[in-house]
Amino acid sequence: MIPIYDRPSAERALACTLDPPIRAALEAELALLTSGEHDLTDWTDIIVVQLGDTEEEIVREAGFSPFKNPLSGLRFDEPGFEPPWNYLSLCGGVFRLVVTFGSTFATILLIPNDAGPLARLCRKYAA
Repeated sequence: MIPIYDRPSAERALACTLDPPIRAALEAELALLTSGEHDLTDWTDIIVVQLGDTEEEIVREAGFSPFKNPLSGLRFDEPGFEPPWNYLSLCGGVFRLVVTFGSTFATILLIPNDAGPLARLCRKYAA
């Protein structure tokens, strides 16, 4: 797992050796956050999920579990489960899962298509 909370942590992440699809997804995300006259890097957490990362680790870094709806308490694969995120897409073999908090803060998970159970969840719900 690679957490990115601000410009310095983004620079550290880009200095790492990353698989090409993950690097491309991260660079695209950072470009979106810094386009135009504003820089939303400090208002957006990006978490690069890696194969082997556990749900507990995701909760610790992101503050939520993609596997559990916080309102209903239902978990993925339980009848009636509704995903807790605002947006999910797949591009270049990497899922982009977005959860917004209010009008000024978001957490974005970048998830490789081979990242175990989380990728399975994403494959089921991706647009």
